Amino acid sequence: MSNSTTVIHSLSRNCALSLFKPLLGFVILCLALATHAQAESEALVVQQQFLKWASENLHPIASVSAAASTSELEPLRNMIGEAEVVSFGEGLHGGAEPLDIRNYMFRYLVEQLGFSAIAIESGFSEGLAVNEYALGGPGELDEIVAQGFGYGFGTFPQSSALIKWIRTYNEAVEDGGEIEFYGFDAPPGDPKMAIEYAMGYLDKVDQKAADELRVRVGTLLPMLNLNRFGQAPNQYAELSQEQRDRLTAAIADMNTLFKINQGTYKLLSSPQAYELAYQSAVVAAQVDEYLRQVPVGWTPQAGIAAISGTIVVSDRSKADNSHWVKEQQGSGGKVLLFAHRDHTATAPVTVTIPEGNPFGLPPAVMSMPPMMGMFLQPRYQANLVSIVNLLAEDVSRCGMERELAPEGSLEALLASLGPEYFLLDLRTAPPEVALWLSEFRQLYGLDMPDSISVGKAFDIIFFSRRVSPAVPCP
Repeated sequence: MSNSTTVIHSLSRNCALSLFKPLLGFVILCLALATHAQAESEALVVQQQFLKWASENLHPIASVSAAASTSELEPLRNMIGEAEVVSFGEGLHGGAEPLDIRNYMFRYLVEQLGFSAIAIESGFSEGLAVNEYALGGPGELDEIVAQGFGYGFGTFPQSSALIKWIRTYNEAVEDGGEIEFYGFDAPPGDPKMAIEYAMGYLDKVDQKAADELRVRVGTLLPMLNLNRFGQAPNQYAELSQEQRDRLTAAIADMNTLFKINQGTYKLLSSPQAYELAYQSAVVAAQVDEYLRQVPVGWTPQAGIAAISGTIVVSDRSKADNSHWVKEQQGSGGKVLLFAHRDHTATAPVTVTIPEGNPFGLPPAVMSMPPMMGMFLQPRYQANLVSIVNLLAEDVSRCGMERELAPEGSLEALLASLGPEYFLLDLRTAPPEVALWLSEFRQLYGLDMPDSISVGKAFDIIFFSRRVSPAVPCP
């Protein structure tokens, strides 16, 4: 073939390709648009199926105030069945409605289903004084609540209302029918509290051992503080490995004292006093394990991912302490657990840390380690029912405006159903809707948004359209 013929063929081929490529690109674009349109159409269809099913199966609640009749919660009887552990995950901290729902639900669970305890996301050892007061012990309500609820929860009027109701209930029942309050948190709270409670007990039953322990941990106790969000000193991160090891050894030896002297200690106090003090020693070890996950010299600017081990230890401790509370109620005892929904979820959670977040953390998308609910679910299986609070409007922070839940979101769809409050049992959804609910989706309510498969992580939705401040704005 001549050179001129080769050139002509090459030019012809290039010309054809130059004409074909735009056409191919146009075809691909059309196919992509058609696929996208079909996916949107299918999504709209399943959303309509969801709305139809939800509107036919929701149970409206007129009010969640302290004066509301618990008869409106009667649908919970069949939803909960014989389950002995119910978890309720609030959509955000500091809102009035989730706390009102918690108090309202606990009243129903106690009066109608025989529940005997509530345990919340607050320090274990701090909560022991609250329980003593709830059982008729001395003290002033506001002071007890302020000291016994962690994370500032003691400032919420709903916290005082809960403890006041429990104490009033206990005053009216016969011996043996009292209900109890516990915190199930070890860290972060006040890391020193559990150690100090356990050593305070040893002061009464084994003074020599208590004195020796104080010598070993005395200079280290003031260093037990850690704030993952950079709003307080992080002195534990400044401890050397040798100092950390000394503290760990002292706490381990304290726990051993409780084990080998169990009989003597119980005789010198009481079985109940021993159990509370020993569990505080266990919590002290949980606190130490939590803190040891923090690298020496860590600062919040290094990011939360560097201390992800603290999350696993913390939520495993929450689950273990919740189980301890359940065991204290005896065979068949029933407990309500209350925490943020990320902790109560029985399926994985992802948190998005955005640019310019109020904590000064580096932006990231973080798949969270297993949380409390994921440890509880294998232990209790069908004996655990998980309820989640979803909301569509957050006005809980005075002076701050937030957008409503975005159009098309699960919360916006729930709000379109009408009632201000309602219950919806996700386990009754038809297959197509159940599959849609199982999709991993970002939820509304947090500055650092959480993403969860609602259908896999929870059994029941308790919807509150709007969440206002727990403490009224000035």
